[in-house]
Amino acid sequence: MTIASPTFKPSDVTVDIANSTDVSITNLSLPDINTEVSHTLNANLKQLTIRSRSLATIKIAFTISESATKYLTLKAGAVLELNDLDFSSKIIYLQSGTITIVEIFELHT
Repeated sequence: MTIASPTFKPSDVTVDIANSTDVSITNLSLPDINTEVSHTLNANLKQLTIRSRSLATIKIAFTISESATKYLTLKAGAVLELNDLDFSSKIIYLQSGTITIVEIFELHT
């Protein structure tokens, strides 16, 4: 797992898509403060990258209704990158104390 510093610039992120047959980018709106929003990850997920477009802090959970109690904190300006995954249609739950858009990049094989 790689987490970039708060001085993240888009040019700092590199992705190896040479062996990929499917890439998806989702701009997930978190329109309400501290309200959980779900996102289903695609099947055969190998790499996942998440960041807030507006540099908001994001709470990420893997169980419904736990994004306020049992969560991973993605600090403002940070990027969450998970590699070498073997996910199959998992659901993540996100929320923020700020209205924002979360960019989700998924690499599949």
